[in-house]
Amino acid sequence: MIYRSAQSDKKQDIILFLHGAWHGAWCWEKYFMDIFAKQGYDNYAFTLRQHETPGKIKGINKVSIQDYVTDLEQAVAQLEQEPIIIGHSMGGIILQKYLEKNSCKKAVLLAPCPPTGVLNTTLKLLFTKSYALPNMLSMNLYGMVNSEAKVKWGFFSEDIPQEEVDFCLDNLCSESYSAFLGMLFPNVKVNYHTQIPMLVLGAENDKLFTVKQMEATAKKYNADLKILPNIAHDLMLDTNHKVAAAAIIEWIEKENA
Repeated sequence: MIYRSAQSDKKQDIILFLHGAWHGAWCWEKYFMDIFAKQGYDNYAFTLRQHETPGKIKGINKVSIQDYVTDLEQAVAQLEQEPIIIGHSMGGIILQKYLEKNSCKKAVLLAPCPPTGVLNTTLKLLFTKSYALPNMLSMNLYGMVNSEAKVKWGFFSEDIPQEEVDFCLDNLCSESYSAFLGMLFPNVKVNYHTQIPMLVLGAENDKLFTVKQMEATAKKYNADLKILPNIAHDLMLDTNHKVAAAAIIEWIEKENA
């Protein structure tokens, strides 16, 4: 687990960052962890099992969403107090499943996989991207993100600097086909979701999950909703990542007031 110590005398909440599909703790380490530390938050990021190595990973297809929920439970157990958990994309559905049986201080769903699942997103990809069907049929989800064009389309705004695309492409890894199947119809049972403060933070230019899906997710959990303009799916790495971080911090501090 990666750790950043709060750079402030004012003790704040603990933040735990949970990455999404194909990513790792590195996606938080580049910008968000330092931003949150400077605002007075001790913060941690961990990497889900089988996501430690970039590129194609043998055996990852056997890992389930429940395995990832277990990883989250184990990460939380290592912390000295109940954290605020920030889950991005697939990490958002892992957090939603986690909250079926576990609580946390606050939850932030960042461009999350909706509780209704990723069927609509999958169909959109199958009908619009020529590489989607062969990779789905061969159960090779790494083939969905293994080029500059695929990465830029899926995760970033048009004005993203080339070095950011290269950084992401160099670090992305395989994703589990079993986990993907689990995300098609995740069947989230609402429990702690409505008992804790929750924010759904969406991206106006997200090509994977729509604003309507973000609105429906927030409604299901009685959560606060904010949609940021001029930013795409990878809010923690995209050109306006500072705006995304500021929006989360503003919400946390409003909840603390």
